[in-house]
Amino acid sequence: MTNGIVKSNVNGIYYIFWKDAEIVKPYVRIYLDKIFPGKLIVKELNAIDFSIPEENLPVEIQATPYPVRYARFEQAIKNQIEQNIIAYDRCWFFFDSELFRCMKNASMGMSINMDWFRNYIKEEKLKVFTINHVGIIDELEYKDFDFLADVSQTCKIAYESDEMTLNRNKMLIFANVINGYGFSQEEIDSFEDKWRKDKKPGEKFNQYVARQSDSRMKSYRNIIYAIGDLPGINNILDLSVDNVSTSRKHFLSILGIFANSGMGQGSITRFVDIFDICKYFPGYIRNYEIWQKLKGLNLDHRQFSNVIMGKTDVIKGIEYYWN
Repeated sequence: MTNGIVKSNVNGIYYIFWKDAEIVKPYVRIYLDKIFPGKLIVKELNAIDFSIPEENLPVEIQATPYPVRYARFEQAIKNQIEQNIIAYDRCWFFFDSELFRCMKNASMGMSINMDWFRNYIKEEKLKVFTINHVGIIDELEYKDFDFLADVSQTCKIAYESDEMTLNRNKMLIFANVINGYGFSQEEIDSFEDKWRKDKKPGEKFNQYVARQSDSRMKSYRNIIYAIGDLPGINNILDLSVDNVSTSRKHFLSILGIFANSGMGQGSITRFVDIFDICKYFPGYIRNYEIWQKLKGLNLDHRQFSNVIMGKTDVIKGIEYYWN
Protein backbone atom coordinates (compact mmCIF):
# COMPACT_ATOMS: atom_id res chain seq x y z
CA MET A 1 0.00 0.00 0.00
CA THR A 2 1.34 3.43 -0.99
CA ASN A 3 -0.36 6.70 0.01
CA GLY A 4 -3.80 5.11 0.18
CA ILE A 5 -3.37 3.04 -3.01
CA VAL A 6 -3.68 -0.72 -2.46
CA LYS A 7 -2.52 -3.30 -4.99
CA SER A 8 -4.29 -6.56 -4.28
CA ASN A 9 -5.03 -10.00 -5.66
CA VAL A 10 -8.65 -11.02 -4.99
CA ASN A 11 -9.67 -14.53 -6.05
CA GLY A 12 -6.86 -14.64 -8.58
CA ILE A 13 -7.63 -11.23 -10.16
CA TYR A 14 -5.34 -8.21 -9.81
CA TYR A 15 -6.81 -4.87 -8.65
CA ILE A 16 -5.57 -1.39 -7.70
CA PHE A 17 -7.92 0.03 -5.05
CA TRP A 18 -7.97 3.51 -3.49
CA LYS A 19 -8.86 3.47 0.20
CA ASP A 20 -8.55 7.22 0.87
CA ALA A 21 -11.11 9.58 -0.72
CA GLU A 22 -8.56 12.42 -0.73
CA ILE A 23 -6.82 10.64 -3.61
CA VAL A 24 -9.74 11.17 -5.99
CA LYS A 25 -11.33 14.36 -4.63
CA PRO A 26 -9.27 16.64 -6.92
CA TYR A 27 -10.45 14.65 -9.97
CA VAL A 28 -14.07 14.76 -8.81
CA ARG A 29 -13.76 18.52 -8.28
CA ILE A 30 -12.47 19.01 -11.84
CA TYR A 31 -15.36 16.91 -13.16
CA LEU A 32 -17.93 18.92 -11.19
CA ASP A 33 -16.41 22.19 -12.42
CA LYS A 34 -16.99 21.02 -16.00
CA ILE A 35 -20.57 19.90 -15.35
CA PHE A 36 -21.51 23.00 -13.34
CA PRO A 37 -19.43 25.88 -14.72
CA GLY A 38 -19.67 29.04 -12.65
CA LYS A 39 -21.49 27.32 -9.76
CA LEU A 40 -20.25 27.30 -6.18
CA ILE A 41 -18.71 23.97 -5.15
CA VAL A 42 -18.14 23.62 -1.41
CA LYS A 43 -16.41 20.86 0.55
CA GLU A 44 -17.79 19.38 3.77
CA LEU A 45 -20.93 21.51 4.03
CA ASN A 46 -23.30 19.59 6.31
CA ALA A 47 -20.73 16.72 6.40
CA ILE A 48 -21.15 16.14 2.62
CA ASP A 49 -18.00 15.61 0.52
CA PHE A 50 -18.99 18.20 -2.10
CA SER A 51 -22.09 20.39 -2.31
CA ILE A 52 -23.34 22.49 -5.21
CA PRO A 53 -25.60 24.87 -3.21
CA GLU A 54 -27.19 26.62 -6.18
CA GLU A 55 -28.25 23.21 -7.52
CA ASN A 56 -29.22 21.91 -4.06
CA LEU A 57 -27.09 18.88 -4.91
CA PRO A 58 -25.02 16.72 -2.52
CA VAL A 59 -22.08 14.73 -3.90
CA GLU A 60 -20.65 11.84 -1.88
CA ILE A 61 -17.42 9.89 -2.36
CA GLN A 62 -16.79 6.49 -0.76
CA ALA A 63 -13.38 4.87 -0.59
CA THR A 64 -12.93 1.11 -0.79
CA PRO A 65 -12.86 -0.57 2.63
CA TYR A 66 -9.78 -2.74 2.79
CA PRO A 67 -9.58 -5.71 3.13
CA VAL A 68 -12.54 -5.72 0.71
CA ARG A 69 -15.83 -6.35 2.53
CA TYR A 70 -18.94 -5.77 0.42
CA ALA A 71 -21.36 -5.61 3.35
CA ARG A 72 -19.09 -3.10 5.06
CA PHE A 73 -19.11 -0.97 1.90
CA GLU A 74 -22.92 -1.04 1.75
CA GLN A 75 -23.17 -0.16 5.42
CA ALA A 76 -20.86 2.82 4.88
CA ILE A 77 -22.87 4.27 1.97
CA LYS A 78 -26.50 3.45 2.75
CA ASN A 79 -27.16 5.99 5.49
CA GLN A 80 -25.37 8.89 3.79
CA ILE A 81 -27.09 8.32 0.44
CA GLU A 82 -30.56 7.81 1.92
CA GLN A 83 -30.24 10.85 4.20
CA ASN A 84 -29.17 13.00 1.25
CA ILE A 85 -32.06 11.81 -0.92
CA ILE A 86 -34.54 12.32 1.90
CA ALA A 87 -33.18 15.83 2.45
CA TYR A 88 -32.42 16.96 -1.12
CA ASP A 89 -34.42 14.48 -3.23
CA ARG A 90 -31.29 13.47 -5.13
CA CYS A 91 -27.61 12.61 -4.71
CA TRP A 92 -24.52 12.00 -6.83
CA PHE A 93 -22.24 9.19 -5.68
CA PHE A 94 -18.66 8.28 -6.68
CA PHE A 95 -16.89 5.04 -5.75
CA ASP A 96 -13.89 2.96 -6.78
CA SER A 97 -14.11 1.48 -10.30
CA GLU A 98 -11.89 -1.36 -9.12
CA LEU A 99 -14.32 -2.22 -6.32
CA PHE A 100 -17.12 -2.29 -8.90
CA ARG A 101 -15.07 -4.65 -11.07
CA CYS A 102 -14.33 -6.78 -8.02
CA MET A 103 -18.05 -6.95 -7.13
CA LYS A 104 -18.91 -8.14 -10.64
CA ASN A 105 -16.30 -10.88 -10.38
CA ALA A 106 -17.42 -12.00 -6.92
CA SER A 107 -19.67 -14.92 -6.06
CA MET A 108 -23.38 -14.26 -6.45
CA GLY A 109 -23.74 -15.55 -2.91
CA MET A 110 -21.88 -12.58 -1.43
CA SER A 111 -23.45 -10.88 1.57
CA ILE A 112 -24.76 -7.60 0.13
CA ASN A 113 -28.19 -6.02 -0.38
CA MET A 114 -28.22 -3.17 -2.90
CA ASP A 115 -31.83 -3.17 -4.07
CA TRP A 116 -32.46 0.14 -2.28
CA PHE A 117 -29.47 1.53 -4.23
CA ARG A 118 -30.80 0.32 -7.59
CA ASN A 119 -34.27 1.68 -6.83
CA TYR A 120 -32.88 5.17 -6.30
CA ILE A 121 -31.07 4.92 -9.65
CA LYS A 122 -34.27 3.75 -11.34
CA GLU A 123 -36.20 6.65 -9.79
CA GLU A 124 -33.49 9.04 -11.11
CA LYS A 125 -32.78 10.28 -7.61
CA LEU A 126 -29.28 8.79 -7.55
CA LYS A 127 -26.53 9.23 -10.13
CA VAL A 128 -23.63 6.81 -9.71
CA PHE A 129 -20.10 7.17 -11.03
CA THR A 130 -16.99 5.04 -10.77
CA ILE A 131 -13.55 6.59 -10.61
CA ASN A 132 -10.15 4.94 -10.54
CA HIS A 133 -7.00 6.06 -8.75
CA VAL A 134 -5.83 8.19 -11.71
CA GLY A 135 -9.16 10.00 -12.13
CA ILE A 136 -10.92 8.17 -14.99
CA ILE A 137 -14.68 8.62 -14.39
CA ASP A 138 -17.57 6.62 -15.83
CA GLU A 139 -21.28 7.09 -15.16
CA LEU A 140 -23.18 3.87 -14.42
CA GLU A 141 -26.78 3.01 -15.26
CA TYR A 142 -29.43 0.86 -13.62
CA LYS A 143 -28.68 -2.12 -15.87
CA ASP A 144 -25.03 -2.06 -14.82
CA PHE A 145 -26.12 -3.50 -11.46
CA ASP A 146 -28.18 -6.37 -12.86
CA PHE A 147 -25.72 -8.80 -11.34
CA LEU A 148 -26.89 -7.88 -7.81
CA ALA A 149 -29.67 -9.79 -6.06
CA ASP A 150 -32.92 -7.82 -5.59
CA VAL A 151 -33.49 -7.89 -1.84
CA SER A 152 -34.82 -4.62 -0.45
CA GLN A 153 -34.89 -3.38 3.13
CA THR A 154 -35.11 0.37 3.70
CA CYS A 155 -36.32 2.67 6.41
CA LYS A 156 -37.03 6.38 5.93
CA ILE A 157 -37.23 9.24 8.36
CA ALA A 158 -40.39 11.40 8.38
CA TYR A 159 -40.04 13.58 5.30
CA GLU A 160 -41.94 16.65 6.39
CA SER A 161 -40.50 17.28 9.85
CA ASP A 162 -38.98 20.74 10.40
CA GLU A 163 -35.56 19.15 10.78
CA MET A 164 -35.73 17.38 7.43
CA THR A 165 -37.14 20.48 5.73
CA LEU A 166 -34.19 22.48 7.04
CA ASN A 167 -31.78 19.79 5.87
CA ARG A 168 -33.35 19.89 2.41
CA ASN A 169 -33.05 23.68 2.31
CA LYS A 170 -29.63 24.09 3.92
CA MET A 171 -27.73 24.33 0.63
CA LEU A 172 -30.18 26.87 -0.78
CA ILE A 173 -29.83 29.01 2.35
CA PHE A 174 -26.05 28.74 2.16
CA ALA A 175 -26.01 29.69 -1.54
CA ASN A 176 -28.16 32.78 -0.98
CA VAL A 177 -25.98 33.99 1.89
CA ILE A 178 -22.65 33.26 0.19
CA ASN A 179 -23.75 35.03 -3.00
CA GLY A 180 -25.13 37.88 -0.92
CA TYR A 181 -21.73 38.44 0.65
CA GLY A 182 -20.10 38.24 -2.77
CA PHE A 183 -17.91 35.20 -2.12
CA SER A 184 -16.54 33.60 -5.30
CA GLN A 185 -15.40 30.03 -5.83
CA GLU A 186 -11.82 31.26 -6.16
CA GLU A 187 -11.99 33.09 -2.84
CA ILE A 188 -13.43 30.08 -1.01
CA ASP A 189 -10.77 27.83 -2.53
CA SER A 190 -8.05 30.26 -1.43
CA PHE A 191 -9.13 29.90 2.20
CA GLU A 192 -8.62 26.14 2.07
CA ASP A 193 -5.33 26.55 0.20
CA LYS A 194 -4.03 28.84 2.95
CA TRP A 195 -5.21 26.41 5.64
CA ARG A 196 -3.50 23.44 3.96
CA LYS A 197 -0.29 25.41 3.55
CA ASP A 198 -0.07 27.11 6.96
CA LYS A 199 -2.05 24.97 9.42
CA LYS A 200 -0.46 23.50 12.51
CA PRO A 201 -0.33 19.69 12.77
CA GLY A 202 -3.87 18.40 13.28
CA GLU A 203 -5.38 21.90 13.15
CA LYS A 204 -8.91 22.00 11.73
CA PHE A 205 -10.07 24.72 9.35
CA ASN A 206 -12.18 26.56 11.95
CA GLN A 207 -9.32 26.48 14.45
CA TYR A 208 -6.98 27.89 11.84
CA VAL A 209 -9.37 30.67 10.85
CA ALA A 210 -9.91 31.63 14.50
CA ARG A 211 -6.30 32.82 14.74
CA GLN A 212 -6.26 34.67 11.41
CA SER A 213 -6.79 38.41 10.90
CA ASP A 214 -8.33 38.08 7.42
CA SER A 215 -11.85 39.54 7.78
CA ARG A 216 -13.22 37.71 4.73
CA MET A 217 -11.99 34.37 5.97
CA LYS A 218 -13.56 35.03 9.37
CA SER A 219 -16.81 36.08 7.70
CA TYR A 220 -16.89 32.79 5.76
CA ARG A 221 -16.26 30.82 8.95
CA ASN A 222 -19.06 32.71 10.72
CA ILE A 223 -21.47 31.82 7.92
CA ILE A 224 -20.56 28.13 8.32
CA TYR A 225 -21.17 28.39 12.07
CA ALA A 226 -24.53 30.12 11.53
CA ILE A 227 -25.65 27.54 8.97
CA GLY A 228 -25.03 24.91 11.64
CA ASP A 229 -27.66 26.54 13.90
CA LEU A 230 -30.67 26.41 11.57
CA PRO A 231 -32.98 24.53 14.01
CA GLY A 232 -32.43 27.18 16.70
CA ILE A 233 -33.01 29.98 14.20
CA ASN A 234 -36.16 28.22 13.00
CA ASN A 235 -37.49 28.18 16.58
CA ILE A 236 -37.10 31.95 16.77
CA LEU A 237 -38.94 32.46 13.50
CA ASP A 238 -41.58 30.06 14.84
CA LEU A 239 -42.06 32.38 17.87
CA SER A 240 -41.46 29.46 20.21
CA VAL A 241 -38.51 30.43 22.42
CA ASP A 242 -38.13 32.03 25.84
CA ASN A 243 -35.05 34.07 24.95
CA VAL A 244 -32.29 34.47 22.38
CA SER A 245 -28.64 33.99 23.29
CA THR A 246 -26.10 36.57 22.19
CA SER A 247 -24.41 34.05 19.88
CA ARG A 248 -27.70 33.09 18.22
CA LYS A 249 -28.64 36.74 17.73
CA HIS A 250 -25.24 37.16 16.10
CA PHE A 251 -25.98 34.21 13.78
CA LEU A 252 -29.31 35.82 12.81
CA SER A 253 -27.40 38.95 11.91
CA ILE A 254 -24.76 37.03 9.92
CA LEU A 255 -27.49 35.37 7.87
CA GLY A 256 -29.08 38.75 7.19
CA ILE A 257 -32.35 37.86 8.91
CA PHE A 258 -32.07 40.59 11.57
CA ALA A 259 -30.14 43.84 11.72
CA ASN A 260 -28.96 44.53 15.28
CA SER A 261 -27.57 47.62 16.96
CA GLY A 262 -26.60 48.06 20.58
CA MET A 263 -26.32 45.44 23.31
CA GLY A 264 -28.54 44.08 26.07
CA GLN A 265 -31.53 46.12 27.22
CA GLY A 266 -30.57 48.99 24.93
CA SER A 267 -30.43 46.92 21.75
CA ILE A 268 -32.54 47.60 18.67
CA THR A 269 -33.52 44.79 16.29
CA ARG A 270 -35.05 44.97 12.82
CA PHE A 271 -36.35 42.04 10.78
CA VAL A 272 -34.87 42.53 7.28
CA ASP A 273 -34.23 39.13 5.57
CA ILE A 274 -31.82 40.81 3.15
CA PHE A 275 -30.74 37.51 1.53
CA ASP A 276 -34.31 36.23 1.04
CA ILE A 277 -33.76 33.00 3.00
CA CYS A 278 -36.63 33.04 5.51
CA LYS A 279 -38.89 31.35 2.97
CA TYR A 280 -36.82 28.20 3.57
CA PHE A 281 -37.71 28.05 7.30
CA PRO A 282 -40.95 26.24 8.30
CA GLY A 283 -41.25 28.44 11.40
CA TYR A 284 -41.29 31.55 9.24
CA ILE A 285 -43.88 30.11 6.86
CA ARG A 286 -46.20 29.36 9.80
CA ASN A 287 -45.88 32.98 10.97
CA TYR A 288 -45.54 34.69 7.60
CA GLU A 289 -48.14 37.41 8.24
CA ILE A 290 -46.57 38.39 11.55
CA TRP A 291 -43.07 38.73 10.12
CA GLN A 292 -44.34 40.73 7.18
CA LYS A 293 -45.93 43.23 9.57
CA LEU A 294 -42.64 43.48 11.48
CA LYS A 295 -40.33 43.83 8.47
CA GLY A 296 -38.15 46.92 8.72
CA LEU A 297 -39.54 48.10 12.09
CA ASN A 298 -37.21 48.94 14.98
CA LEU A 299 -37.93 46.75 18.03
CA ASP A 300 -36.34 47.45 21.40
CA HIS A 301 -35.26 44.59 23.66
CA ARG A 302 -38.64 44.22 25.38
CA GLN A 303 -40.64 44.39 22.17
CA PHE A 304 -38.41 41.87 20.43
CA SER A 305 -38.55 39.48 23.40
CA ASN A 306 -42.35 39.66 23.52
CA VAL A 307 -42.56 38.87 19.81
CA ILE A 308 -40.31 35.80 19.81
CA MET A 309 -42.01 34.45 22.95
CA GLY A 310 -45.40 34.82 21.27
CA LYS A 311 -46.64 37.25 23.94
CA THR A 312 -47.55 39.99 21.48
CA ASP A 313 -50.41 39.53 19.03
CA VAL A 314 -48.81 41.39 16.14
CA ILE A 315 -51.81 40.73 13.92
CA LYS A 316 -53.74 43.35 15.93
CA GLY A 317 -51.28 45.89 14.61
CA ILE A 318 -48.00 47.27 15.87
CA GLU A 319 -49.62 50.42 17.26
CA TYR A 320 -51.93 48.30 19.46
CA TYR A 321 -48.96 47.62 21.74
CA TRP A 322 -46.33 50.19 20.85
CA ASN A 323 -48.05 53.47 20.07
